[in-house]
Amino acid sequence: MRNLRLDMIGLLAVSVVVISLLGLAISVPINISNSKEKINPSLIDNRLNAYKLPDLTGTYYGDDHGIYYIKQNGNNMSWHGQQAGQNMEPIPNPLFANIAFGTINGHTINLNWIDLPNGKTSGSGTLTLNASYTGSVSIGQYYKLTVIQQTGGFGAKVLSRTIPA
Repeated sequence: MRNLRLDMIGLLAVSVVVISLLGLAISVPINISNSKEKINPSLIDNRLNAYKLPDLTGTYYGDDHGIYYIKQNGNNMSWHGQQAGQNMEPIPNPLFANIAFGTINGHTINLNWIDLPNGKTSGSGTLTLNASYTGSVSIGQYYKLTVIQQTGGFGAKVLSRTIPA
């Protein structure tokens, strides 16, 4: 009976948690009966790619009636944002204009922002945004960016790839 139990333990596949992203645990089975067995990195990479954000580069529209031109380069993000006109087009002499720069970690974006002198406001601070999937439009999948924490009085709460109603 003891040998049977050891054999069962030796054949038991143990799941090792590799990463937890968005609350989804990804595991890779390892057979402990063969200590020379290695984890296949491509298996891990393929599973992780399914949960990575797409490139967030593009034009976003804020619930503060702003237009934001976002550029993503790897895990880095920057933007130029400003008050938009009635048809969500850039306007001269906006009430606010700002730039932001920071990093992306999973679906969380941490930025430093500062108002520019061509706007009438003068502020600066930090932003923490959450990127979430909102569906698809004719140009493909898109995300919205929701402010979950801010300092300095940043105005927008949500940035979206579609023009707000």
